Amino acid sequence: MRWIGFSNFELVYNGRVILLDAYYDRGSEYPPLGVKAADIKTADMILMGHGHFDHMSDAAAIGARTKALLVGAAVTTDKLLTQPVPVQQIKTVTGRGGEVMKFDNFTVEPILGAMASRPRRSPR
Repeated sequence: MRWIGFSNFELVYNGRVILLDAYYDRGSEYPPLGVKAADIKTADMILMGHGHFDHMSDAAAIGARTKALLVGAAVTTDKLLTQPVPVQQIKTVTGRGGEVMKFDNFTVEPILGAMASRPRRSPR
């Protein structure tokens, strides 16, 4: 497991590369991560936490280049369907159980989670 900045993680198991989120090219508003989307040359699957740009904005480009399976909830995959990536590479999941994806020597089962919110500061 390797953290690649922000919410991006790379998992490697038995020669398979799984990316958790895909937000590398962040523009000028944020400091660079030291890795760009174009630097990602190998990926078998990209699991996106949710459909906000800061979790998936580079998924289509990386998926098109690497042929990775792009997995996310409907709000995420609906956005991907408007991008130049083959529809066969896009998998919509609900995360409510039973959506097991089998690969060589491992399985992936997406589960529904909740996005954490930041605590609000009380006004002074």
